[in-house]
Amino acid sequence: MDYLSLGLGLFVLLFGAYVLVRGAVSLASRLGLRALIIGLTVVGFGTSLPEVSAAVGAALLNLPGVSLGAIAGSNIANILLVLAITVLIRPIDVSSPVLARDGLAMLTAAGVTTAAVVTSQLTPLVGAVMIAMLVGYIGYVIITAERKQAAQHHVDRATNYSDKPLSLPVSIIALILGLTGVMYGSFRFVSAASQLAVEGGISQDLIGLVVIGLGTSLPELVTASIAASRGNPGLALGILLGSNIFNSLAGLGASAIAEPIVPLSSSATIDFPVMFLASVALYWFARTDRRITRTEGGVMLAAYVAFLVFRLN
Repeated sequence: MDYLSLGLGLFVLLFGAYVLVRGAVSLASRLGLRALIIGLTVVGFGTSLPEVSAAVGAALLNLPGVSLGAIAGSNIANILLVLAITVLIRPIDVSSPVLARDGLAMLTAAGVTTAAVVTSQLTPLVGAVMIAMLVGYIGYVIITAERKQAAQHHVDRATNYSDKPLSLPVSIIALILGLTGVMYGSFRFVSAASQLAVEGGISQDLIGLVVIGLGTSLPELVTASIAASRGNPGLALGILLGSNIFNSLAGLGASAIAEPIVPLSSSATIDFPVMFLASVALYWFARTDRRITRTEGGVMLAAYVAFLVFRLN
């Protein structure tokens, strides 16, 4: 029964997030917001909503291992699994402006969140600083967008969702239903996962890392794979960079604000350091020759398998 509840919770969470983003994008379009702002804020946060809501829900349920595992697990999977599969489908030529801005932002977010977890500084004040950093990043992208082409993938993301805008009443209904689905789905998903952990003698962090982290990365896996197969792997890279920035700063920041977190030792000594190293590897691969090759994709995928084997044993 717990497995059924787990699967149902994940489905409602992911579907609710999609409906919420679809409605929010249509509503924003009809209100006249620019595609850049929609792609960066509505779509950017919306596609990370499963990870963020699961992390916050776990924090509120006093499950710090699940909360931290969900964030670290999703970010690690985005880089070592999702990006690896994307690159194996089609190598990625990296835009220098994208790497200089979004790549560094992703690396900074990973470094800040890892430092906070390792030093056990997950207080509401630190969480507020993370949210402020995210707001600053969004503001910087919007301000510099007119002078740089690095923001194009945010426009592309908005276009993918707003090809056929919904009517105003339907947009509002979708927004409400999607939000309800996300709230209910995240609570059910996290509750079922924690119950399975208790019954199976599995640690909180492992449930968060593998079950929730990997499960909530499914939208990025589907979206990035489709973008690569359609000949636009650069969009896939932009999606993953943005997802990790939002996951780190919004997910951990909101969780710390909702409930101060005391990290489990494995989160501080293994999971978040691995997340940071994966971020460094991604930045290094992207920086060398401004191209992520299939060989590098194979290395990332092998590293993900090795990491899972290590953590599951």
